[in-house]
Amino acid sequence: MGHLRDDIYPMYNRDQSVEILAVSIGEHPTTVQNWLNINPMPFPVLVDQSYEVYQLFTNSGFPFNVMLDGEYTLRHRVNGYNQSQMIAWIDEILEEAPAAATNWSELRAMY
Repeated sequence: MGHLRDDIYPMYNRDQSVEILAVSIGEHPTTVQNWLNINPMPFPVLVDQSYEVYQLFTNSGFPFNVMLDGEYTLRHRVNGYNQSQMIAWIDEILEEAPAAATNWSELRAMY
């Protein structure tokens, strides 16, 4: 998550059409909160103890990153972290769809 916090978030945090969500998979909420107390994140960190999100998007290892567009369509999925690839994907999605098409509170409620 440090890469998202340190590399990606500063580039897009002022853009209302980009939302970064992190998901901690398999950990107890208390464990996640204790870690976040030491390593604060400027974006929401969801807890998926039952691996539902993991099974929804992938089943091939950690860490993994997904990109959804403004209509919640899965656009990209990759294991690991590649900053230049993530930036290219975000820029691609932003060029295609207006910011107003995204309702992030609805997406958060889905997961």
